[in-house]
Amino acid sequence: MLTIGELAAFVGVSTRTVRFYHSLGLLPEPSRDASGYRRYGAEDVVRLSRIVALASAGVPLVRVGELLEAGEQAFADGVAEVDADIRAEMRRLKALRSTLADLDSPDRLALPRVLADAIETIRRAGAPGRYVDLYRDSWILAHALYPAEVRRYLERQSTSTWSDPAYLDLQVRMLLLAEAPADDPRVAQLAADTLDWMAGQEQEDTLEDYGELFSDERANRIMTAQWIMTPAWDRLSELVLAGMQERGLGPSTPEDPDPAQR
Repeated sequence: MLTIGELAAFVGVSTRTVRFYHSLGLLPEPSRDASGYRRYGAEDVVRLSRIVALASAGVPLVRVGELLEAGEQAFADGVAEVDADIRAEMRRLKALRSTLADLDSPDRLALPRVLADAIETIRRAGAPGRYVDLYRDSWILAHALYPAEVRRYLERQSTSTWSDPAYLDLQVRMLLLAEAPADDPRVAQLAADTLDWMAGQEQEDTLEDYGELFSDERANRIMTAQWIMTPAWDRLSELVLAGMQERGLGPSTPEDPDPAQR
């Protein structure tokens, strides 16, 4: 007869593992001898060996007891089911690895790839880091609050807008003006260039109706609370809105927290 330590050593597990299998009901606990020790026999070595073999093969412990008692066909069917579950888990892990491979910078967290690529381009172009972070976080918020709308927007705009060097240059220039005074001549020039770019986009029928895109007042309040407006950005927004009305370019987002998206 074997002690728990001897049983564990023969099968190649720890005594803690043996006790764990006892607690799950997979391995019956033998009665104690006159000295107060539990004694294990040959049948315990066999059963523990089978438990360890199934667990080592990836069979969930909740199914180990079932398979230990199964007949030949039921055992084969059960193993096939476990194999299918393992294959599904491998596919899931492969997808996770692919996603993880894209997370090579904080700018890629919680953003679609096309937006993350654009924000990295804007950052490399020399826009101030603090304001790039703010710009990035405003898009994270928009994506969280309006997932379906942002997805539709990106499906339509990803090639014509977010890969457009002219558009990305407008974003860089906007961020560079964050701490400029409202009367900085670059503000008026940026507004004019933005309107010219928007007019070209409308000719290609790619300008979104932002009033419909961002229409949830509660979500907009959350976005507005995250964004900041500087004197230069306020002035830029005023000029762009006025220019849109003059050119008939359509409405921009009411109370949109990000002037670069008007």
